[in-house]
Amino acid sequence: MYIIGGTYTLKYSAQSTKDAIHFGTVIAFIGIRYKNYCANTVRTMMVNPSDTQREVYTAVLEAQEAGIDKLRAGVKLSEVYKTVRQKLSDSKFGYLAEKLGKNIGFGMGIDFRESALLIGGKNDQQAKKGTRLY
Repeated sequence: MYIIGGTYTLKYSAQSTKDAIHFGTVIAFIGIRYKNYCANTVRTMMVNPSDTQREVYTAVLEAQEAGIDKLRAGVKLSEVYKTVRQKLSDSKFGYLAEKLGKNIGFGMGIDFRESALLIGGKNDQQAKKGTRLY
């Protein structure tokens, strides 16, 4: 994928390279596997962001927090997705709701990305207590 300022691979399977990163917004991702169990974390760091970048980030963060708050035992994963999408739609940056992917997270454990636990608009699987969703 080419974005102004550099070449980026945003797939989970991407490998590190020696290429210099672009000054601006940096997305750092690390994944690890231990005895068949997986874990990962992603962080977005902005260097000297503009006011608009801050506002967009805040709107997206508020949508994420609304989704996390909705994610409770017994709630359909599609409802979590719809909550996030609605929060984005209601924000100053409503166009971002149309940019949302088909899924916005997933369950993880023995498999890195549990396809039955995708947090998407069509998945009516219910969240269960003790399940780890990301």
